[in-house]
Amino acid sequence: MTPKTLPLLLSIFLFACATAFAGTIPPEDAKKHIGQTVTVRGRVEEFHATTRDYLLNMGGHHPHETFAVVCFSSSAVSSDELSHFEGKTISVTGKVELYHGRPEIILNSLDQISEH
Repeated sequence: MTPKTLPLLLSIFLFACATAFAGTIPPEDAKKHIGQTVTVRGRVEEFHATTRDYLLNMGGHHPHETFAVVCFSSSAVSSDELSHFEGKTISVTGKVELYHGRPEIILNSLDQISEH
């Protein structure tokens, strides 16, 4: 390794770390990131199921939640798999969209969620 290689590798490493952590936000900040792909980390206050979708609500209960993770019932993810997250802290990654004035991320796969 040459003397010039170490600073370059260190710079690349630090940039990668900063990029990885810059995208994690609390549920109450999701509204500031409409159209962006971010990771939202927070406590699931409620699992709510309807005939067409399943919701993991953060920052309150339906219909007054601050942020929602929405999974359509036609997807491959079951309500049992999602209800497991109620009361737990999770991170969910996806594009933040606005629906009826509230931010949400559409869940297409359980790979988008990690439990803490």
